[in-house]
Order: sequence, then C-alpha cells, then structure tokens
Amino acid sequence: MAKATTTVDPGKVLETLQYKDGTKPKQITWACRRDTEVCCGTDCCPADGHSVSPAIKTIGWIIL
Repeated sequence: MAKATTTVDPGKVLETLQYKDGTKPKQITWACRRDTEVCCGTDCCPADGHSVSPAIKTIGWIIL
C-alpha cells in the first residue's frame, strides 16, 4: 500500500495560486534567514554547514 503524503509540490502550488477574484499574482518572492540559510529553489537550506531544525525552518513569502 502506498504511503499517503501531505507534501505539496511547490511548482503545483505556484501554478494554481490565485486570488478570490480569479486573478493570479504577478510576482511571488520569498527569502530565507540571513546568515543561517540559503535559498534552494522554493525551500531554505542550511548555509555554511549550519544545521537548521525543521521546526524552526521558515520561508517568508510575499505575494503581489
């Protein structure tokens, strides 16, 4: 039996993202924690060998 997952492909989310009125964002920007993380596609990865706990891992999203 296949294992169920709640992980959503970021590409699919970005393709289907829209406002209530049906319009789509013109720009989506995100950032990772300065000096401890680097951007890895749509995720954040530890920078310079720092270990970042998944519990405190965050991506700041700005949707315009």
